[in-house]
Amino acid sequence: KNDSGGKVYACEKFPNFEMLLQAEGVANSGNTPTIVIRGPCVSSDDGRGLNPLMIPLKSLHKNLRENPIFRVGIGQGTDSFILSAQYLYGDWPRYWNVVGVKLSNDTENISIDGYEIISLLDQPLTLDFAEDQ
Repeated sequence: KNDSGGKVYACEKFPNFEMLLQAEGVANSGNTPTIVIRGPCVSSDDGRGLNPLMIPLKSLHKNLRENPIFRVGIGQGTDSFILSAQYLYGDWPRYWNVVGVKLSNDTENISIDGYEIISLLDQPLTLDFAEDQ
C-alpha cells in the first residue's frame, strides 16, 4: 500500500523484471545452460498479474548462439526485453526450469528462487522450449 493506504501493484513499485532459467538435466563440463530474461515489469490490464513476455522460440536457439545477448521487442511499442545465455553448447535443451524470479527498483527487490517455487508448487516450474512450437 502507498502512504495514503491505496493499493500499489507490483510493477508500480518494482519496474524491473528478471527471470533465470536453467536447462533440465543438462550440463556441459559441469556448467548448466542458463538463460536470463531481463526487461520491464508490465502489469496486466487489471493490475493483478504480470503480462507475459512472448519469447520467440523458433529463432531463439539460433539468435542466442549468434548473439549471447538478444533483444526482443514487446508488442508494437518501443519497449523490449533482453535474453542472455551462458553455457549453450551442443544440442538445444528442450526443457528449462525457472530457478529465480526477481522484481526490483533502484533501491530494493523481491525475489523467489527455485527451491521456493518447488515448495509452492510441489514440483519445479518447467518450460517446454521446443523450437517447433
